[in-house]
Amino acid sequence: MRTLLTWAGRSAFRYSGSVTDGITIRFGRGFRFRAQVSAEYFAALLKRFSGLTVKIGTARDAAPAGSLGAWLREHVTRVAIASYVGPVLIAEGYAEMFVADRIEEELRAARQWGFAFGRCVTGDSLTFGQAVRCARNRS
Repeated sequence: MRTLLTWAGRSAFRYSGSVTDGITIRFGRGFRFRAQVSAEYFAALLKRFSGLTVKIGTARDAAPAGSLGAWLREHVTRVAIASYVGPVLIAEGYAEMFVADRIEEELRAARQWGFAFGRCVTGDSLTFGQAVRCARNRS
């Protein structure tokens, strides 16, 4: 089993398997809780979000619409697992975490966490439809 930090970096979790084969996640005190994401769900997730930048959506009660967390809750499990799946996707080279600065005054003080899927990622900011620079070629 591989050990990673959660999205916020406050605790550790373990997982076995891979995005291409499906994973089992162990989390919580003593890693006593378990969740699974099949290879089929990962394939659907990557197809849905490929090339996009989306919110991670780690909220345990209501992940933002269109976020990775909302998709996982709708398709995989009602348990909030985005804080584990996000780091797995990053560790395996399918996505990259970044912080996007927004021009709007009300968001300057806060940093908006984003999540970029697929072949192309961005630096500090990205809006949909904007060209991005390719960071790695992933088949």
